[in-house]
Amino acid sequence: MDNEKRLYKILRKLKPSGLEGFEGLIAKLLQSLTGRRFFLAKAGYQGGRDLSSEKECANIIAVECKRYQKNTAFRQRDLLGELEEIHHDIPELDLWVLVAPRGIDERLHQLLSCSAEDKGIEILMIETEDTIPSSLSVLCANSIDIISDHIQRNLPDEDIQLLREVIGEIANHGKYPSVKEKLSNKLSISTVGYESWKINRKELLLKQFSSERDSRAAFHQILNIAEIGINLIERRNVWEQITGWYTSWKEHHKSLVVQGEEGDGKTWAISSWITKHMREYPDFPPTIFLSSQNVSSDEVTELFVNAFNKDSTYRKKEFWAKRLRNWLERPLVSRPYILLVLDGINERPIFKWKKLLEVLDVEPWSGRVAIIITCRSTYWNKYFKNLKYIDVKSLVIPPYNDEELTQALSLNGLSLSNINENHSSTMDICRLMN
Repeated sequence: MDNEKRLYKILRKLKPSGLEGFEGLIAKLLQSLTGRRFFLAKAGYQGGRDLSSEKECANIIAVECKRYQKNTAFRQRDLLGELEEIHHDIPELDLWVLVAPRGIDERLHQLLSCSAEDKGIEILMIETEDTIPSSLSVLCANSIDIISDHIQRNLPDEDIQLLREVIGEIANHGKYPSVKEKLSNKLSISTVGYESWKINRKELLLKQFSSERDSRAAFHQILNIAEIGINLIERRNVWEQITGWYTSWKEHHKSLVVQGEEGDGKTWAISSWITKHMREYPDFPPTIFLSSQNVSSDEVTELFVNAFNKDSTYRKKEFWAKRLRNWLERPLVSRPYILLVLDGINERPIFKWKKLLEVLDVEPWSGRVAIIITCRSTYWNKYFKNLKYIDVKSLVIPPYNDEELTQALSLNGLSLSNINENHSSTMDICRLMN
């Protein structure tokens, strides 16, 4: 397209680096497309990136800008070296983006993709010959005012009105919306980045909690606490204690053991608390909820890799293992990166729970993964209570209090006056109330 050629010619006139150069323009265009800030690397040391996104609990993106002329050849060895360098410098990286006002040949694309795959990193090329209109043209056309202002300020001799007409025609191309959507999706939520997995995990878990059929398939029990029409007894006192553990987790990194006997409502209390927090708090960590029968391995890395692979099977387990390794390099923050629920460990007594919990109790897991365990009190007290080296906080689920019992009875057309004293303790058991 002639209009694209005019645009690329102007872009190549910009200085390659700095806020007022090609790098600065790309940073502003990416921010406009994704809604996220991108920061220029410090002068003198780029370490495989000219720009990078903010880090905490989101997809981590690094961008390399090459303001090459049309006939300037890419230096294959240099680019591979820069990818190696950025992986060393930001080991928790999710996505590496290469931006250039020229085409990137298939062989180089393949080499960089294979190198990124080996490191557990996604890769994206924004260039001039990939689609019609190109990804670079679409990135510019998405923000006509930003690019016009940047060019007018730094290339005052350019015809800005002509530039706006050129970009406007790109934006009116029939395939512009689809190319823009594809580009935006890759940048805003990279296919297997942490942020993407977090969103997908939340949606899947809420779906499983919202259907008896889905909950049976996922957890081998009825756990449809979020299904429309289900009258959930809100155990607010229990929720408050779980919340107290969670809000102070950053200070102690202790696992929470929720104890009780058969039918005390341990699993429903935990799953309803998780559902409430997923719905109300966008920064609530992605939750892997495993019934004891679904715990696939007593090797911690394998357990997580299997869970990731089950969520997204288009990647091999080897890639997920590398991606997990990268995520474990993320700095400790005030909340966990993952919440792991091990539900009903007493139901699988021959499993090596001690081995699993011992590893989860130390770095790199303990400061990044919060753990909730549900277990019968008799089993926990017999096999785990005296293990002082496994640091936990215990919560014993009490029977229904009067308010909760009254609510449960009223849902069944009954009241406390209908209950014989000889059966009142039995009626306190949550499972019987259901």
